Amino acid sequence: MANPVSEAINRHYLQVQALTPASAQTTFGSATSTPSIDWFSLATPAFIVFTALLIVGIIGLLLTHTKNINKLLVVISIAFLTSLVPVSLNLVNQQASLVTKAGAGDVPTQVLVDQVTPTGFDVSWQTDNPSVGAIRLREPGQPPEYNRIIAEDQETGIYTHIIRVTDLRAATTYAFEVLSGGNWYNDQGQPLLVTTRSP
Repeated sequence: MANPVSEAINRHYLQVQALTPASAQTTFGSATSTPSIDWFSLATPAFIVFTALLIVGIIGLLLTHTKNINKLLVVISIAFLTSLVPVSLNLVNQQASLVTKAGAGDVPTQVLVDQVTPTGFDVSWQTDNPSVGAIRLREPGQPPEYNRIIAEDQETGIYTHIIRVTDLRAATTYAFEVLSGGNWYNDQGQPLLVTTRSP
């Protein structure tokens, strides 16, 4: 006797039971990395500025024959405060990494890809909470600016989500992630892949 679960899965191009939250750094077709602060690169300009100002200040004190310790402390303080500028600028310029947690009811489950044709495919999924969904689609290896966002046609407050993707190239692999509850989801850090059929 045939296994009904296996038969159901074989009827679809792709079936995933539940997706996982996507990182802001998810890349299509390559491994992801966790952003971190590189303290060495932050400290190097600050150390150079501090050392340069300290040397200039001490040379200035020596040339004026000043032996006042208070003036030396002022030079050190100014050098230290000035050296914080490169650190502050680098911290501000680094990409902020905000991790959000989605509720369990927002997680896309029963994700199905079927009706694959040379020019498109259907994506469907379920959520326990009512929400509007979308997918983020592109060819693997393409930069993020080539993302194509495709939203559902249905109104808010839905549990079953269906998106028909059209206008694709034949025999081409596409990667996508699912938007649900304001968060992007993929399959264990990797986008879902679909290859359109040959004509």
